Formats: sequence, C-alpha cells, structure tokens
Amino acid sequence: MSTSAPASIAAAVVRTMTWANWLHSPSGRINRTKFWLGIAIHWGIWLATSLFGLFVAHEQVRSGGLVSWLLILPILASLWGILALLLKRIRDREKTAWMVVPMVLIPAILGVILRRTEMDGPVAIALGVAGFGLWLWGFVEIGFLEGTEGENEFGLDPVGVRLG
Repeated sequence: MSTSAPASIAAAVVRTMTWANWLHSPSGRINRTKFWLGIAIHWGIWLATSLFGLFVAHEQVRSGGLVSWLLILPILASLWGILALLLKRIRDREKTAWMVVPMVLIPAILGVILRRTEMDGPVAIALGVAGFGLWLWGFVEIGFLEGTEGENEFGLDPVGVRLG
C-alpha cells in the first residue's frame, strides 16, 4: 500500500509566498499578475519618495543633507525589488536570468548613450531602433506571455500561490 497522499489532496494544499519574498527575493517564479502588481507597488514607492522629496523636503534635498541620502534608500530597495521581479518572471518563462541583459540592460545602456552624447545620423537611428526592439521583446516576453505550465527547473508553477 502506498503511503503517498492522493493527487486530489496534494492539489488542495495551498502554497503561500511571503510579501518580502515576493517583492525582494530573486528566487523562484511569479506569474504575470504578481509581476505587474509588484511593479505597481515599486513604482508607487518611487512616486511617493519623489513627491516627498519634491514637496516636503525640498530644501533639505537641494542642500544635499541627510534627508536626501535617506530618500535614496527606498528607491534603491525598489530598484532591487524590480530586478527581483524581472528575474522571477523570466524564470517563469523557463529562461535563464541572463536574459535580463539583452531585454533590459542593453536597451537602458543604449538609451543613456544616446541621451548623453550628441550622436545623430544613421548610427544613432540604428542604436535607437535596436534598443527599442530589444526593450519591446523584453516587455512582451516578461509582461504578457504566459509562463511555463507546471514545474520547471526554477521551481513550482506560481499559479495558485497565495501571498501570506
């Protein structure tokens, strides 16, 4: 006689993910809903921090005081959180985390290069189109395409995982 639980009981087990793991840990997988919700939370933190710095602590931020340095902390935490969400979402698509480099990092670097230099002409157009193409590929791949069904090498299927 088998000692393992029937499949119906195993399927009824509720898996949970802590909020800290969801928003800041790069391990595991998340589905599209949790990805977009996490992105919205982190952008909300950026917006709140920016508005506080702009309207409440304007003089302290301009003078480069302690407040300006303290405002950097939530922004850095959110930047890390967004990277963690990207990595988990890429893994849900059963792709290596290194895919963030062509999908996110290279378009960002190309954008900075084009903004910081006064480059124009066909080279600037080619770099702009390449950067936009890579960004669009990443945007669709990470944000809209369905993840791998079932377990993959990066973890269990995130569908049905509750936050707790």
